[in-house]
Amino acid sequence: EKAGTAIMGKVSQVIGAVVDVQFESALPPILNTAKPSIAQALCSSDSWGAARGQCAMKSVSRMMPRLQALRGAAAVAPAGVAPGRVQRRGFAEKANTAIMGKVSQVIGAVVDVQFESALPPILNALEVQGFEHRLVLEVAQHLGENMVRTIAMDGTDGLTRGQKVQDTGAPIKVPVGEQTLGRIINIIGEPIDELGPI
Repeated sequence: EKAGTAIMGKVSQVIGAVVDVQFESALPPILNTAKPSIAQALCSSDSWGAARGQCAMKSVSRMMPRLQALRGAAAVAPAGVAPGRVQRRGFAEKANTAIMGKVSQVIGAVVDVQFESALPPILNALEVQGFEHRLVLEVAQHLGENMVRTIAMDGTDGLTRGQKVQDTGAPIKVPVGEQTLGRIINIIGEPIDELGPI
């Protein structure tokens, strides 16, 4: 690593996981990791009025050892799991209960679906309930306000707002293996050659 003095900057804007940092002198190289210092605002009623909203910042160096200790702490195995085999759950894993939503907007093959609680992960397959044929939607984007934008894998003629949609908890799955050789399968894994199931 390059040795030298640290380049100091200050956070100018935060948008979700994107943080803009402003530097007064030289910019750090691309792909450098910025280490923010933990700071504490010392604002009294007199200084707040005098500085018109600008507070003096004091670095709290005593917090750094605690954070480093937490970062280096060994993972603790939950009850019933052998030490060294800690089970981790990702955000995209299948939930125990099916997530239900409803169609909010249909623009051709693009269907917006609104959910009451948790959003299904991107690339998950959703199935429209009570439709004339099996209609599978693939989650392409999280729009915010409990809404996802999906792409329909079949025609959306007759699809209306308010129809119920169920999250399958997994991406679209297509069968593979010797049984599929010489067969014609559509994009959602269904045989369409009228030769029976796979």
